[in-house]
Amino acid sequence: MNTINIRKRVSAGLLLCSGLFALLAAPATVLGECLTTPNSKFTMLIDSSSSCEALSGNMRGCQTNAAGVCTIPNPVAGGTPIVVTVSPSNAVGGTGLFNWTATGPIALGGKQVDVAISVGATGGGTCGWSYTPGEVSDTGLGFLKSNGTYQKVNDIYFCSDFTAPPPALAHFVLSKTVMRAGGTCGVDDVEVLDVSTGTDVEYCISVENTGAGDASNVVLSDPGVFTADQSLGSISSGAPATVITSPAVTITESGENINSATVTWVNSEDPLMSTGSASDSSKVIAKLAIETCPEEYQQLVDGTIAGAEDFFGFAALYDPTSPERVSLCAPSGTTGIQCKDECIIKDICKTDPLDPACVAPNYQCEQSGAWSVGSSELMTCSDQSGTGGMPYCWELAADADKDCAYKPVQVMKSHLLTIEETHVNPFCFKTTSINIDGTSTTTQYCF
Repeated sequence: MNTINIRKRVSAGLLLCSGLFALLAAPATVLGECLTTPNSKFTMLIDSSSSCEALSGNMRGCQTNAAGVCTIPNPVAGGTPIVVTVSPSNAVGGTGLFNWTATGPIALGGKQVDVAISVGATGGGTCGWSYTPGEVSDTGLGFLKSNGTYQKVNDIYFCSDFTAPPPALAHFVLSKTVMRAGGTCGVDDVEVLDVSTGTDVEYCISVENTGAGDASNVVLSDPGVFTADQSLGSISSGAPATVITSPAVTITESGENINSATVTWVNSEDPLMSTGSASDSSKVIAKLAIETCPEEYQQLVDGTIAGAEDFFGFAALYDPTSPERVSLCAPSGTTGIQCKDECIIKDICKTDPLDPACVAPNYQCEQSGAWSVGSSELMTCSDQSGTGGMPYCWELAADADKDCAYKPVQVMKSHLLTIEETHVNPFCFKTTSINIDGTSTTTQYCF
């Protein structure tokens, strides 16, 4: 007797290689062929003594009775059996074609029967039809002899392993990026965006079902962007990506602003209606936006209020009710040099930070090329901001005397400035400045 282990979820190639050849053991006297049917995946000529148990140890089977009914008992106690009805009911003993339909456990999802076997007369051909990964009906089963007639059917068996095929599950890929408000998703969006506080941004969210199954109840959740979850309905397998542009969001907090979007769904083809989820994040790095110094503070810094105050050399003003706002006040009567607060690390310093070219203060930074100008003999240094060049701030600080020789920077004076709100109407606040020598000055203002 020839045996075969036919299981669900077996690829066509594997089944052909491991099982089909083992079943091709027809008696030499047989001339003809097993008919190909609409629903079977493989049609096999097999040993006339084969049965469901002979095909595989995990198979359960039944033999069709005189009424054309075959009941496969469920291996689980109390489980629903599979009932197969053959048409015509007198197919066993006849010589024509026959059909069949099956009912069984809902959990099998309409994939009740794995194999049907038609046993021919002695010395005739026995046919097997494999339904990978299972089927609920088929038509036109029979053995066509070389003389154009059909082989007499002695018995019909139906087999099942009572294992549901794997459902076609959805799988989502979610991508979230960010751009300045008014941009175009797919063109202007990036993973990380640098802005000033107070800037409006929009998020681009792409949702795509890359799985084998369809999805229903697809919901997008992004509390940092949307006031409520967004229903995307049903998305079929392989459908084009759904791209959502969020409403404009104002970045109010300085530093890293990270928020995540999550998509959830229900697998349409999963009998248990299981769910899945996928997430992605985007990042906005915000710096405080510098505002114009209020006039009263500019006067305080410039020393033009009454001439007797202990004036500040600078002031940093924060609005406690709007943390995205800050004003920096510097003396307006001095001539400043615009510079860029940057440091581009030299290549040698990336691999050897102790190299002599890297150890002095700020020597690890590349020069801007805008600060040092003129011939090598004169070594003159001057501001180049008006010509399109702009020096780095560390160059200005390390070469205050403009002799093109960089020196360590030492703190000459520093203040620790504290601003406290003490009353709303009239609006009162007080400032306390702590100097480098430990002394402090406190002044209260009301408007």
